[in-house]
Amino acid sequence: MRGDNTGAIVRKLHSETVAPREGRDPMQRLEADDLKGVSETLLIPLHYHVEESKRAGGAFKDEMTERFHDAILYEWDRFASEPLRSGMPIRTAILDEQVGNFIAGAPDGLVVNLGAGLDTRFYRLDDGTIRWIELDLPNVIAFRRKLQEPQSERHQLVAASVLDEGWVRQVKLHARSRVLFVAEGLFPYFTEDEHRRIFGDLADGFPGQGMLFQTSAPSLIQAH
Repeated sequence: MRGDNTGAIVRKLHSETVAPREGRDPMQRLEADDLKGVSETLLIPLHYHVEESKRAGGAFKDEMTERFHDAILYEWDRFASEPLRSGMPIRTAILDEQVGNFIAGAPDGLVVNLGAGLDTRFYRLDDGTIRWIELDLPNVIAFRRKLQEPQSERHQLVAASVLDEGWVRQVKLHARSRVLFVAEGLFPYFTEDEHRRIFGDLADGFPGQGMLFQTSAPSLIQAH
């Protein structure tokens, strides 16, 4: 997510609970009606991922993203873009394949998901050894923690703006060998100067490491 506090997430737990699916514990539901601005965009990939997960013959099955979706009270029918409905799962599946290749070749590696939002790629690709960091703004991470996802020492949530300097030092503490940075849908929300700063920090802090990112023209974001 963008490195500011636009659309800060202020949430309260709703009194009702999500009826558990078979093999799952019930979850309290989170109200999300007051998500505004850039912060609201974290719900877009969540929704289209759920549609793809439930679609017969979909590109992937993702029970954790379905669980997140079930736990959030929101007017989901607001998301009805056919280009995003078809395109977003495709880009996600492509990145899944590439991140999976990294995991297969670097069993002691570290994946750092920049602007993670409510992304659940870790659960789709976890091989039992990969270490993973989800990095996003403090208010986003606080919201995600309320979803009570399973705890794992290999899966860390880090609260920081990608424009901060401190998170680079924090990630270095977890990096044993190879590191892969992933940024899906993050960069359209930054200026050119901010792009230069982010890539400069990554190059200086992690020379020789890898990065996968997807971006879109701002005009496309505005159109949908």
